[in-house]
Amino acid sequence: MKNNKIQIERIIHKLSKARAIDEGLIVFGASKHKYKIRKPAKVDEVEEFEKLYKLLLPSCYRSFLLNIGNGGESYASSAAGPFLGIYPLSKNVDELLYEDTENRLNRDCILSPKMSDQEWIDLVKDVEKESTDNEFYEKLAKIYGGILPIGSQGCTYLHGLILNGEYKGRVVNLDIDRQKPKFTFENNFLDWYERWLDEVIDGTLRQNGPTWFGYSKGGNAKILFEEYLNAKNIEDKEFLFASLIQKANLPEDLIQNIERKLQENKGDVEMLSLLTKFDYNKSQSYLQNLSITNFKGTLEIVFSYALQHSDNWIDSIKSNINLIKSNETYRYCRKILENSNIEYGDIILPLLSTDDINLKCSILNTLGNLSYKLKYLSQFKLALGDSDKLVNRYALGALYNVNDDSLRPYYNSLFLKEYNLDDISEKRTYEQLLRNIKFMDESLDINQYELEKESSEELRINSKTKVESRKSLISRLFNRKKNHR
Repeated sequence: MKNNKIQIERIIHKLSKARAIDEGLIVFGASKHKYKIRKPAKVDEVEEFEKLYKLLLPSCYRSFLLNIGNGGESYASSAAGPFLGIYPLSKNVDELLYEDTENRLNRDCILSPKMSDQEWIDLVKDVEKESTDNEFYEKLAKIYGGILPIGSQGCTYLHGLILNGEYKGRVVNLDIDRQKPKFTFENNFLDWYERWLDEVIDGTLRQNGPTWFGYSKGGNAKILFEEYLNAKNIEDKEFLFASLIQKANLPEDLIQNIERKLQENKGDVEMLSLLTKFDYNKSQSYLQNLSITNFKGTLEIVFSYALQHSDNWIDSIKSNINLIKSNETYRYCRKILENSNIEYGDIILPLLSTDDINLKCSILNTLGNLSYKLKYLSQFKLALGDSDKLVNRYALGALYNVNDDSLRPYYNSLFLKEYNLDDISEKRTYEQLLRNIKFMDESLDINQYELEKESSEELRINSKTKVESRKSLISRLFNRKKNHR
């Protein structure tokens, strides 16, 4: 307790400061826990828990409960903390083990930050194999024994506390769906919790989008940068880059160092990404140079770190639209265009001539979502006549709420096509066609189910008369409106 006294006082002060600085509750989970924490637990409550589960809690976590607080008003009565907060003592203890936690929670923890991907695969590979309930719970105990669930991260993710062994007191990120665990980098719970407060206060966690606290390395940016430069393998470099790019800001001398590195290698995408996020003005000339040789990479950087400057990139996209050859590149392009203040349909229109079916479908989908999509009616008609049924479907989707008599011949032709309704893609195209027919002839008072039923019944005949039957059916569907007048 005495060893933690100064840190406890520091945490209490920082919690108050974080609450004040994040007044708008921007940090993920803050709107739930509101930086509130209830009064500390009593010693006898903690001792009763330890007696029930036959274990001794790590001193760092014990100090938190007895000196800072126990529970709050977030999900599961959680106290202020990373993600959705910190569970009160005894809450959701069975979240990993399910049954007989009194005898399984104190098992030796076998997880390690050094565990390889293959070791994890070998550990969990038999979990879902057929077994009795007790055998299943024993498998879980082998994996998660010695770990106390201490808070939710949302969905199937949570943070756990190692209760014994070499890593006792450390926090580990877990997934109930059994993705490989990821240990946090701090030596104990209090260091982890204080780092969270530090990153709330310095702005690292007060950013738009997910920040995934605890999944990357914290600490001094200059030290992280040196570690990045000296890393010997790609995995370490990627991890350290992710730790740097999550920072809210970088010191000016470090930004200058990043630019010097970029001058040495103008094609260094990681250095340019850092410069773009932390000093966009300095990055612009480098981004323009990169766009000449790596347009996709340029769009990805702008999308990821400079989307607020989308308007600056419209001319570049216009002049390089022919370089967009894949759905992935187009996704970055579309996001930038959507974030700009222009009508951009004409810019992407040339991409409809692509031979890439998936890219063509993406363009049709984008055009179909524009408020001025009728401007592109002729392009949609061409897509309705395409030989590929997937292209037909996306064109139909774009035209679903369009009531234009000039579309009837195209729908007639599509209806006469052969559809393999056992093929999910072809079935969806056929169903979309029926929806469009229904929209065009809504006054027929015939719902989609009846259309499908009538179609399938009449078409359930031998192949020699199928075409004639289709012609007869489509004629009735499109002319019934006249008969009902």
